[in-house]
Amino acid sequence: MSRISGKLNLLNLRAVVKMMTGQTGLVECLVIPIEKNRLFKGDKGIYLDIVGFEIDPAKRKEGNKDTHILKQ
Repeated sequence: MSRISGKLNLLNLRAVVKMMTGQTGLVECLVIPIEKNRLFKGDKGIYLDIVGFEIDPAKRKEGNKDTHILKQ
């Protein structure tokens, strides 16, 4: 079984980066609106539904190790 890892740029969502006051002073925060980003409120959390699609091996760019695309 293979393992796939990657990164999700949360700034691709509708979001705002702002400084807010925390317990230890100013903290840089990422504020993500739930409804505008079509996030799902469940019983145990708030979720971003994503689907992974495999990139056709014939269409992969040379030297790029990406094998899948994630979409909301």
